[in-house]
This record gives sequence, structure tokens and C-alpha cells, in this order.
Amino acid sequence: MIDWTAYPYFYTTLGGLLLVLLVALLAGKQRKTILLSGVMALTLAPWAIAHEEVYWTPKRVIPWIPGIEDFLFTFVIGALSWAIAAIPCWKTAKPHLSFRGNTGRFIFVYLIASILLLVLLAVGIDIMSANVLLHLIILLGLLLIRSDLWKVAVSGAVGFALIYTALLLIELIIWPDFIHAWKPNSFWAASAAGIPLGEIIWSATAGAAWPLVVAYTLIVKRVSEVPHA
Repeated sequence: MIDWTAYPYFYTTLGGLLLVLLVALLAGKQRKTILLSGVMALTLAPWAIAHEEVYWTPKRVIPWIPGIEDFLFTFVIGALSWAIAAIPCWKTAKPHLSFRGNTGRFIFVYLIASILLLVLLAVGIDIMSANVLLHLIILLGLLLIRSDLWKVAVSGAVGFALIYTALLLIELIIWPDFIHAWKPNSFWAASAAGIPLGEIIWSATAGAAWPLVVAYTLIVKRVSEVPHA
């Protein structure tokens, strides 16, 4: 018999994958961008090691870091954050796919973000504080380049935070012991209505910043300039 209480991180991310596939199925013109956003976010999975033991220590099916759960998680948050953030420009935000151009822009942002995160960690800032600061830096930097994306940022910050927090609350109701995965001595693990504070704040800043990375990478034209279908 399967012990459904043993690996809540795996079950929740697997459920998230099913949700993403359903959203993508219903997404119409945004389906491709939603899935590409998830694929791009897979590059964030190796950073799971920076969170281990200092922010949380979830039990993984296979005790590797990053584990399959980390890849599922990053794909899910990447895809869902774009699906929610893109609502204001659902009909106008169309990807311009060019392997060389898209890859070059993404690597440029990823390398800068990685260097900044390493610097923040090197000066003694904890991983969750560094994450939030990095998100804000990326957000401001990309808005300076692409001011047309401000509605995407707002939609992502508010919408993704609400959806992510609601999903996490449901998960903690189903698996109440899952809360013990977060380190109790961490400020970011402090409870806010039963949910770790870090998850709420992180979801807001990530929901604002990541969709801008996706738009900068895939959507070359300003969304206000793309003709309606």
C-alpha cells in the first residue's frame, strides 16, 4: 500500500504538474509560452541545494539535491507564474521564437542573476533574503528596459502570490506534517496564518520577476505593439 504521507513534496509537485498541463490545455494562444516558461525555469532547480538545511529540508523520493521534486517544482512555478502574469496581455503577448536569440537573452539574464545571487550569499545574506532582493533587482532592471510589461509584473505579483499561497494552504491541510520541512529557526519559516512567511513573500516577488524574464527572452515586441488577433 502506498504511504501518501511519506513524500508530500513529491505529491504536491506532481499535482502541480497535472494542474499546469490542464492550464496549458485550456490556454489557447498562450500554451506554447506557458510550457516554455516552465522549461526555462528548470534551470533554477540546482539552486535547491542553497536552500537545504538553512531554509527547509523536505523529504525526497530519491535523496538527491536537486531531486525530481525540485525539477517538478521549478517547472510548475515557471509555467503557472507566466499563465497568471500574462492575463493582462493574453491576446497580445506573442512569442518570437529564435533559438539563437531566445537562448542568448536568457543566458544573459541567467548569468547576471546567478552572479548577483552568489555575491549576496557571499556577503552573508541568507538564501531567502537573497532571493527576494534578487527578484526585486531583476524586476526593476527589466522594467527599465521593458516598461510595457508593468501590468504583467503586477498581475504576477498579486495573482501568483494568491494562487500559490492558496495551493500551499491546501497542501498543508492535506499533509499537516509537511510544515516540519521548514527550519523552525529561520525568520522566513515563521508562520503567517499557518503558512511560512518566506513562501508568501517569495511567491509575490517571484511572480513579478520571473514572467518579466520570460517576456524579455521570448517576446521581443512590446506587448502594446503586437496587433490583436
